[in-house]
Amino acid sequence: METIGLNFNDMVMLQASTIGEAREGVEKETDLSFAQYIHQGCSEDEAHFRAEITAQIASFNTAISAVIDANNKRIFSDLKKAGLLNP
Repeated sequence: METIGLNFNDMVMLQASTIGEAREGVEKETDLSFAQYIHQGCSEDEAHFRAEITAQIASFNTAISAVIDANNKRIFSDLKKAGLLNP
């Protein structure tokens, strides 16, 4: 076994695919954020900008969390295969 856990390329690919999936799921939340920023007194341009930034941050956080989760599962699996953890 050369590595324990996911390699860098696997992490990048997982993060890229997860960001895409997460962006598809945040359209409704972006609209709600936009309405909230308008309610707080932002101009439409500022509210749109802030809502998009909020959606991007949420997507990146989702992707990073997915990579950490997948890597942790892979580490435990690899350690079990190597006989370093009890089955």
